[in-house]
Amino acid sequence: LVYGAFCEVARRMSTAGFVVVGSGCVPENRNSLRRRGENFRSRVGVLNASAWKTRSVLGAGCISHAVPRDRSVLKNSVSMKIGGVDMMQALIFDCDGVLAETEKEAHRTAFNEAFTERGLETDWTPALYGELLKTGGGKERMTKHWTTVGWPAAAPSEDDARKELVKALHKRKTELFMELIGTGRVPLREGIVRIVDEALSAGLKVAVCSTSNELAVGRIVDLLGEERASQIRIFAGDIVERKKPSPDIY
Repeated sequence: LVYGAFCEVARRMSTAGFVVVGSGCVPENRNSLRRRGENFRSRVGVLNASAWKTRSVLGAGCISHAVPRDRSVLKNSVSMKIGGVDMMQALIFDCDGVLAETEKEAHRTAFNEAFTERGLETDWTPALYGELLKTGGGKERMTKHWTTVGWPAAAPSEDDARKELVKALHKRKTELFMELIGTGRVPLREGIVRIVDEALSAGLKVAVCSTSNELAVGRIVDLLGEERASQIRIFAGDIVERKKPSPDIY
């Protein structure tokens, strides 16, 4: 998630007892955050970053907070009390890069396969895809890319026809993505099952908020097992008009 979206979410959720676990880009110069007076962790109780392993995803400045180093991190990091009352109510995950490392070898690969099937001269390299991730939503990502660099020769020239092409490509890409997940090539990240179990055992509501297609997110959540997946709410895809970094999905 873009840091600005985090801050906006914090303003809206500061007293609601939510914790957000996400991946995304934050400014490398942390002093800029202090100058802006933003302190997201104190507002929403984000899992203590110092207790979590961080790893680069796609692009400079992108981090994921997803793997606790010890079992006490959930209890010690997410407790939010107001007036002595524990206000922690829910744990909200992003999907891609948090539950599983899906972006580089699953989403990107599926996009490229869909392009090839349609005879479109487009290949998204890992470096390019890292930049494209700044645009939330697959349909929006394709449209932004081709509007910027030029539409492929095999694409139609009319706007309405281009929109239909993008929708069809995204539908096919989702099918290919789900096939990739089904092969077991994209496992859950280490520690995810444990922290979900701890959250559910503590009586917390658990949800996943993502700009990805709802079916694709559901396939990742299913990797947690039927019992866990049945207790996790999914908010994804086109259920909101404005996608991340807009906080509407939350």
